[in-house]
Amino acid sequence: MEERYNQYTVADFAADEDFIRWVKNPSQADIVFWEQWISQHPTKASSVKDARILIEAVQFPEYPNLKNSIDQVWRRIENSRQYSTRPLPTTFEEEEVHPSSSVWWKIAATFTGLLMMAGIAYYFVLPKNQIYQTAYGETRRVVLPDGSIATLNGNSSLELGKWEDQREVWLEGEAYFSVQKREDEKTKTPIKFIVHTSDVDVNVLGTQFTVSDHQQTRVVLNEGKIELMLIDKKERIVMQPGDLIEIDKGDKQLVKRTVNPVVYSSWKDNEWILDGISLKEIAKRLEDTYGLKVVVKKDPDPAVKVTGVVPTDDLDKLLIALSTVFNMEFKRQGNEVIIE
Repeated sequence: MEERYNQYTVADFAADEDFIRWVKNPSQADIVFWEQWISQHPTKASSVKDARILIEAVQFPEYPNLKNSIDQVWRRIENSRQYSTRPLPTTFEEEEVHPSSSVWWKIAATFTGLLMMAGIAYYFVLPKNQIYQTAYGETRRVVLPDGSIATLNGNSSLELGKWEDQREVWLEGEAYFSVQKREDEKTKTPIKFIVHTSDVDVNVLGTQFTVSDHQQTRVVLNEGKIELMLIDKKERIVMQPGDLIEIDKGDKQLVKRTVNPVVYSSWKDNEWILDGISLKEIAKRLEDTYGLKVVVKKDPDPAVKVTGVVPTDDLDKLLIALSTVFNMEFKRQGNEVIIE
């Protein structure tokens, strides 16, 4: 299967079922395959990026202008049939500037099918909630319907509720929230914003905080005030700025302490602030964020903790920086990171 992708153009990728599944609804195997394939074929990275843009133009949860979207596709087909030698938009690679009209028919058939299936699914099958996702090593800034902002860390998903009487989202992974204050127009009462995780519900009015739901559930408040509802214990905890709450997913033990909240939200600015962090904690962070298996060849001294700031927008640069601050070698081999 891999060999055929070597000759693919943007149009071929955009019409490939496996590629579409990776963009729209990837499994873990899809994510691993395409990340490895792209790293092994860097000359195709631009084609993959442009094909993703084409596919992502088809939004499944909302189709108020379904007919207009189909009409736009067919108008583009007609233009390509009449002027088959016209150059395509500059977002495509130069080698793919003059596709034949048959390729456009292939794209049209795929996109029209996607749009029609999406429309049917929207009304009869799929839930109406919008879902945002990130792959390993990716961050994504999402502007929510009320103007609040959620920044997703790698390997995370955020599902929006109906946003009627109150604003609700469901989080898997990690996200930083900047929540706008809103009130009911008639009663003038504040409208709650609730973040649901596997262990806690975070109730807020207007504030900034980070929620992580990996091996532990962690909430860190940057500013404002929030209330946690512990799902298993039916207990409420009010948090103040600088508070950190962690809940172990195994024994459900709760830890509360005061921290510098910027340390826990620095990832949204493409950096990690290391404030007395251990090698064990870094290994866990690499696994959660980048989907890598971390193998430590040399038993670390648990008493050794480091401080510093390292960049995270480039994994290779991150590993070099970690090698420097820990005075150990962080070496990537395929889907593993070897530390020795």
